[in-house]
Amino acid sequence: MMIYKHPVMAIYFYPTKYPREKALFVLTDKVYDELEPVFAEFRKKTGIFIDPYGDTKLVAENLMLINQLIKGSYTSKELSRLADVQGFLFFIENEEHREVMYAVGD
Repeated sequence: MMIYKHPVMAIYFYPTKYPREKALFVLTDKVYDELEPVFAEFRKKTGIFIDPYGDTKLVAENLMLINQLIKGSYTSKELSRLADVQGFLFFIENEEHREVMYAVGD
């Protein structure tokens, strides 16, 4: 019998503040840990902390900056070995058109 184990921590991305639907993307603790330097730089530049245990409102410009910071922090070769980070990057690139995105930590 297979038991599904929830990640220790996850951040769920929703298009609305009060989620009524399935999350658009789930950032696991593993990916959050990998991207921690990127999120620290994002916080330094914007003052916005992507809280793994709270809610964070992000606007399109925030998503674009996170995208730029990820691409500036990793070479193409490094990214090719980090499938989960690539998945998050793909998500961001496809959601940058949204005016607002909510990152909901658990």
